Amino acid sequence: MLYNKEEEELVAHAFEPGLRDPNRGNKGSPEILRDFLGHCRLTGSSVLELGPGHYEFCEALKRAGVAGSALELDPGIAELGRRRGFQVHVHDLKQLSSFNPGRKYDGVFCKGSHDPFWFYGDEPALRTFISGLHTLIAASGWAWIVSCPAKPAGASEEDFRRWLALERRLFLALGFRAWDVPNRYLGAYYSISVPCDGLTVFCYGAVRHRWSPATLLELGGRGFRSLGRRLRRLAGR
Repeated sequence: MLYNKEEEELVAHAFEPGLRDPNRGNKGSPEILRDFLGHCRLTGSSVLELGPGHYEFCEALKRAGVAGSALELDPGIAELGRRRGFQVHVHDLKQLSSFNPGRKYDGVFCKGSHDPFWFYGDEPALRTFISGLHTLIAASGWAWIVSCPAKPAGASEEDFRRWLALERRLFLALGFRAWDVPNRYLGAYYSISVPCDGLTVFCYGAVRHRWSPATLLELGGRGFRSLGRRLRRLAGR
């Protein structure tokens, strides 16, 4: 979300058209912190967000006492982050393997800012990208990663699924775990919808999905009562 005309002017020509919307919601980031990282001690840690959007997650981290920083190529979005007090590294996410911040991070977060099909047909390039992401994580660190796959023109459905399966194997080979979002309601709740069926969160280190009481209560209160009952049963196992 943008908070004044000055911020709106900064992102008026953002590379991603959706980021030009001043009313882009803040939904998702507090819920992700609560349900995936609520059991972790984050205060005083360092977290890098890849593609921060309007810095919703960085702002949520700040409220939790965490030093959030970001990697962003778009000059307007990068300046937005600086004016809000965040450290922003200007770098092309597609060239992540060449990013050298001179340090590793306690946490790395990316919510839909990268597309595995940037490297479609070039398995070594996809492998290099995922490996570059992994090298940013400290030895005892964590990561929360969701890609935003866009099916290339001319690619068959079979090829599309095969490439997503390759991305999954590459993440798992590096020690990530895959949490498949069970339905579209949860995707909307965490604001991690993607332009294809199915959604996977790749988790690393201490990241675990746990249904918090607040999540169960809110889902039930918003009309998803049958879903809420199901999740309560799952949480009680």
